[in-house]
Amino acid sequence: MTQAFKYVKFTENDLRAMTLENNWKGSGTIKDPLIIDSANSLPQELQITNSNLYLSFEGCNLNRLSLTGCHNITVSNCELDYHHIEKSSECTVKNSSIKKSLSVNHSSRIKVENCEISNLGLVKSFTNEINNSSINTVFMQFSRGNIFGETKIPETFQAMILKDSSNKLYLYILFIWISVLVSGFFMYQIEVYRTQGLGFSLLVFGCLFPLVLYAYIKNFREMKKYPPNQII
Repeated sequence: MTQAFKYVKFTENDLRAMTLENNWKGSGTIKDPLIIDSANSLPQELQITNSNLYLSFEGCNLNRLSLTGCHNITVSNCELDYHHIEKSSECTVKNSSIKKSLSVNHSSRIKVENCEISNLGLVKSFTNEINNSSINTVFMQFSRGNIFGETKIPETFQAMILKDSSNKLYLYILFIWISVLVSGFFMYQIEVYRTQGLGFSLLVFGCLFPLVLYAYIKNFREMKKYPPNQII
């Protein structure tokens, strides 16, 4: 049985306190970033939330590192199984190995340089840069304006990165919604289906489906503000 993991969470205030307690290098400013290296005692499942400190992980080996609402954090010369970046910007991953997954969600201006990545996921993320790296698999959803420079990516995933299939998906969703609504209406007219409640169920589903369509259109419009992804 797979054991569930639990992050040890730190806020910016927690990090400031730990800097004083453990005599870590740096003060967390742009000229004097806080340095966390392999000599520091760290939990293997670490989450940092809501931090604007200039912070650099150097030479660390962690199972999971999660950044949520963070800015100005650098991961350098590290080995991570999982690295999750959420609602963050101005963060960098360089000269590192991500053995399982690097996920970038709702984030922008994330830089990845000279890294080996098993799986890269970009969800609602824009204007990020991945340079001089190697990626085995890529998953993307509602993400544009991302640049892949001198990065090794299998051809199958290259096509997915460059292909803008959002318009086609929009039509598919619209077609499914209309089909469900029309089918529910006609099934409701037939007594056997009305007795079983199938027609009514489809009608209810068809009436709720616009909520899904609205969410898609909202994401689609946000994504269209940015240029297409590039592989250079």
